[in-house]
Amino acid sequence: MISARLTYDGGHFSDRYWGFLSKCRMPFTPGMPLPFACPMDALYETPRWNKKGVRYREHTFLDNPHVPAALKRNRVTLTVALPGQPVAAPTADTVELPYGTPLSEVRAAVLKANPGVRLVQVANADLRRLCRWLGSRKAAEDFNTLTRYISRSRLTYDLGEAYL
Repeated sequence: MISARLTYDGGHFSDRYWGFLSKCRMPFTPGMPLPFACPMDALYETPRWNKKGVRYREHTFLDNPHVPAALKRNRVTLTVALPGQPVAAPTADTVELPYGTPLSEVRAAVLKANPGVRLVQVANADLRRLCRWLGSRKAAEDFNTLTRYISRSRLTYDLGEAYL
C-alpha cells in the first residue's frame, strides 16, 4: 500500500503530538503556513504496521529516483462503474469492475488482466463503489481487528481494548 498524501490545514484533527502543538504547529515553527504535508507517522504509529507485517510506503515513494521505471510503468488503474453503467473491457493497464463488486473479487480481476502487475492505483470514489465483502466473516473480522490495531496510537489507546 502506498499511502495517500496527508495534509493538515488546521481543521478538525491534529497529529499524534497534539499535546505539544501551539496553534496547530510545533512550537519551533510558528510561522509555518497551513496547509502543510504530513509524514505518515504524524498520524499513525508505523511500528504497529511493521509489527503486523502491513507493507506500506509513503506517498512520495514513486517520486524517488531509485524506484525502477519498470516498477512505475507496471501499473493497473482500477475503476468501478457507476450503478447501471456498462463496464469497459479490461486491458493490461486498466480494469473496470461493475458497481458493487465484492472486494474479495478485485485481486483476481486485476491479476487476470495483468498477471505481473506491481502497482494497482484506485481512487477513493472507486473504492466506495465496491462491496466491502472480503469473502468470509472471518476475513472481515481479521481485517477489522488489524485495521483497529494499526490505526490507533498510544495517545488514543482505549484501556478496554486488548493491546494486540
